[in-house]
Parts: sequence; structure tokens; C-alpha cells
Amino acid sequence: MIEITRRSPTELLLVAHLPRLDGLVHHVRRARRIFALDDPAETCGSWDPFEVGVHDIVRAAVPDVTTTRAVLGDLAGRFGRVVSGLAPAGLTRVFPPPEILATADLGGLSISDTIGDALRSFAQAVVDRS
Repeated sequence: MIEITRRSPTELLLVAHLPRLDGLVHHVRRARRIFALDDPAETCGSWDPFEVGVHDIVRAAVPDVTTTRAVLGDLAGRFGRVVSGLAPAGLTRVFPPPEILATADLGGLSISDTIGDALRSFAQAVVDRS
């Protein structure tokens, strides 16, 4: 888990709760890119663009934030990979990758079949472009 908080208008604090240190430099680079710290003209981004896309599809169809969060939590709970060591922070799984959601049976989630089809199509499009 990576926590990023703003300490001042010009300073961010990154706290990494990682099972291993290998890859730390890549997480720091990604955080710098997300917050456009190296190029002020760059647009801020997101940690996982696929997860943001899934969120946007669900949010467009679901009337409230609470239900959107519940659906995303259900997706992670049913299809996400278990991670160890983050339970104290309330995290037990990572969001499922597009390869998993592209073929997932999304029945039983509080979304319509149309939204389920849209999520699978989006995931497959991401897989096809990889």
C-alpha cells in the first residue's frame, strides 16, 4: 500500500507499506508522474488507469457514491488477488486486472447486465491494446 499526503502546498509525503523493497524506486517514479512533479505542464494522472476506467463506467450507471464503492469492493473481493500484510490498513486484495474482468461472470453484483457487458468490453479492449 502506498499512502500519499500533502504536507504543504509544495510538499508531498509518500509512505510505502511494501512486503519487499524491490520496486520501490518504480513506485516513487510513478507517484512523481501522477502528481506531475517533474514536469509542471504535465496533467496529473492516476495510479491505475484501468481501475479508474472501471470506476467511471460503474459511476455513470449507479446513482450514488456508496453503491459505486460497494460494487468496486465486490469486484475486488470476488476477482482481486489476495495480498498479505495490509490487513491492518483494511486492505486484503488488489483490484482485478483487465485479463480477469474481461472474462468474469459479473452476475450477482448490483449492476445491470448492460453495465456488466460494458465492463467486460472495456477490460477486453485494454487487454487487446496491451
